[in-house]
Amino acid sequence: MSLKSHLAHELPAPHFPAPYSFEELQILLDLISNDETDLRMIVEAMEARPAIASRVEREVNSVGLGSNVQIRTLRHAITVLGMRRVRDLLLDLRLQLQMSLARRDVPVQHS
Repeated sequence: MSLKSHLAHELPAPHFPAPYSFEELQILLDLISNDETDLRMIVEAMEARPAIASRVEREVNSVGLGSNVQIRTLRHAITVLGMRRVRDLLLDLRLQLQMSLARRDVPVQHS
């Protein structure tokens, strides 16, 4: 057996923890779904979760959005995207997290 195949056989694939949890994503989804939540509350909650906030900012600054204006604040990013698109992004992140955990046979805990 070659060293390369031996190492591949002996060493598990690297595990990198997700930069956010189901609970964090659900908190944000619950806030967005609540009619009594204002934009300030959503921005504050998202700013407390930098990995998620950076995904929102990256989404709004993506070429696919077609905006010529550089978005510099999270509040502006959320306003430009709209709550529906932010919610869809959070749902996508939750699905990606779930699929990632399923590939590693990690039980998914929902709150």
